[in-house]
Amino acid sequence: MIYFNQREVAFRELGNIGVAMRRGDLFEFEAIGVEIIKEIRAAPTTCLQVARRLAQRYQIPCDRAFSDVCAYVSQLSKCNLVEISEDTRREISSSETSEVGASTPDSIRELTCWALARARHIPFKCKFEVTYRCNIACKFCYNGERPGLPGPYPKHTELCLDEIERVLSELYDAGTFILTLTGGEPFARQDFSEILHQTDRLGFGVEILTNGTLITRDVAKKLSGNRIQMVVIPLFGSTSSTHDSFVKMPGSFRRACNAIEWLLAEGVEVGVRCAITQENFKEWRAQRELVAQLGARYFPHLQVHLSSDRAVDLRSIRLPDDDAVELFEGGLELNPGYRCEVGMARVDVLPNGDVALCSLLTAPLGNLRGQSFAEIWHGSPELRDLRAKLQGPVRNCSGCHQRGDEAYRCTADALFDDGGLDRTSSEALRVINLAGRYAGTRSSAVSVL
Repeated sequence: MIYFNQREVAFRELGNIGVAMRRGDLFEFEAIGVEIIKEIRAAPTTCLQVARRLAQRYQIPCDRAFSDVCAYVSQLSKCNLVEISEDTRREISSSETSEVGASTPDSIRELTCWALARARHIPFKCKFEVTYRCNIACKFCYNGERPGLPGPYPKHTELCLDEIERVLSELYDAGTFILTLTGGEPFARQDFSEILHQTDRLGFGVEILTNGTLITRDVAKKLSGNRIQMVVIPLFGSTSSTHDSFVKMPGSFRRACNAIEWLLAEGVEVGVRCAITQENFKEWRAQRELVAQLGARYFPHLQVHLSSDRAVDLRSIRLPDDDAVELFEGGLELNPGYRCEVGMARVDVLPNGDVALCSLLTAPLGNLRGQSFAEIWHGSPELRDLRAKLQGPVRNCSGCHQRGDEAYRCTADALFDDGGLDRTSSEALRVINLAGRYAGTRSSAVSVL
C-alpha cells in the first residue's frame, strides 16, 4: 500500500501544478504527477489501483500507466512524501519502470509556483504576526513604534481567536500556502495552540518564527503533534555574551539553545537564522559549527535594515566588503533561493488586522476587521501601483548588468537605501557583486546573471 505522509507533508494545488512542503522544503508536481499525488492523498492505495484509474481516465494502456506510476511512487518515497509497504516495494522493483522526466518531483529553488503566483497575484506566502507582545527587547527589532499605534501595543488591539480563524480561511481561499506565524513573540499568546489547530485543519505549510525563550520541554512535545514544517529560532552569535547583548535578555542564549534541542528531540524541524554583522562576524565559523552540533539547519544572512518606524538604523553594522567575501570563500550560502515578492506573491498580516507589504513596510493597505482579505489584496490602489512598477525588471544603477531582482533584493532596502520600491537596493547590488568575486570557482547561492 501507498500512504501519503500526512503528518509531515502539506500539499495544495496552485493553478495547474501541485506544491508540497516537507520539513521546510518545497516540491513541485506537474501533469501526471499531480494526478498521482491526488489519488494517493485521497486514500491508501496501490500502484496498480492508481494505474488502472489513470489508464481509464486518460485512455492509455494500463501497462504503460503502471510503469509510470511505479517510477513516480519510487521518487515520492525517496523524498519521504509517501510511505510504502513492503508489498509495494516489491511491486515497484518487479515493474519495468519508465522515465517520467519532468513529472518527477524536485526540491527546487527557482520554483514554477512562485512565477505562477507572481503572474496571477496569488498571495502564496503570508507572514502573520499574531501578537505585538514579546518577552525580550532586541535592539534591532523591526517592530518599532508604528504610526498610529501607541506603545506598548495594548493587547485589545490584537485580533482575537475567532477573527484569526476567519482571516486564516480567507488567506487559504486566496491561495496562501506558506504561512509564517510570528510576532512579537507568538508563544506570548495563551491561545497559540488554538491558532495552530486552525492551521492544521486548513493544511497550510506552517513555519513558526520565535525567539525560543518560551519553549519548554512540554511546549516542544505539544508542537510535535501539530503539522508544523519548521520552527525558526535566531541566534546572534556563538556565545551567551554576544547573543544576549543583541536581544537584551540575560540567559536567552541558553534558553534558545535548549529550545532547539527539545524541539529536535521531538522530531520538529528547526532552522537557525543567523544575521552576520560587524558585531558578531568573528564568531561566524563557531556559530556555524554550533548549529551543526545542535543538528539544526543553518540559515545565515547579511540583511540588516531600519526598523519599520525607521527609528532604529542598523545599516552601520553591515559587513564590509572583505568580511563578506570571506563568508563566500568559507562556503556559506547566503539567503539561498531568496526572492522578494512583496505585493506580488507575498503579504503580511499585522496583529491588529492591518494588511501590509512586509514587516518593514507596514503602511496599512487595508484592515481585516472592516474588509475581507480578497477585497484588500485585489482592490488596494497601493498594490495596483506597486504591481504596475514591478511587472518588468526592477531598476538598477546606470550601466549595471546584474539582475539583482532575482538574487538579494529587498523591497524595504530599496526604499530605505535608494528611495524607490521598484529599485534594486545598492546593498543588494553590493552583495551580488561580492558573491561574483568567488563565482568563478564555486557555485554561489546568489546568482550573478
